[in-house]
Amino acid sequence: MPRTLTTLSFAAFCGYRRSAYLDYATLRLGSARAGRIVVDATFADLAREWGRVISSESPAAAAWRFLTSRTDQAARAGREPERAGGHRPGLSARHADAISLVHCLRLSTDEAADLIGVPRTRLVADLRAAERRLTP
Repeated sequence: MPRTLTTLSFAAFCGYRRSAYLDYATLRLGSARAGRIVVDATFADLAREWGRVISSESPAAAAWRFLTSRTDQAARAGREPERAGGHRPGLSARHADAISLVHCLRLSTDEAADLIGVPRTRLVADLRAAERRLTP
């Protein structure tokens, strides 16, 4: 892909996802400032790896892994409180993300699935499993 198209595709990708990524990271970390730091670092990582990301089977899923990795690192570093949103003991990261995106951030299942780069059916299955696990 020519460099100009690569740059444009990266800018479009980031512009389209920035707001949702910020909402997710802020929810997880409990701080808008920490969320911005994580998202900026995620986009810097993506810029360095964009050629590999864009040619992957699912660029959205690859980018989501970058974001969740950075968010998990920030949470573990103790800079911000952990377990915000759907991230609770006993839930897998996939299930917690489904809860966070749909119930806390109020994304539709289609929007959430698109954001994290998975089929809608998998997002719905993860969401239902998480809801069952959280129901007393």
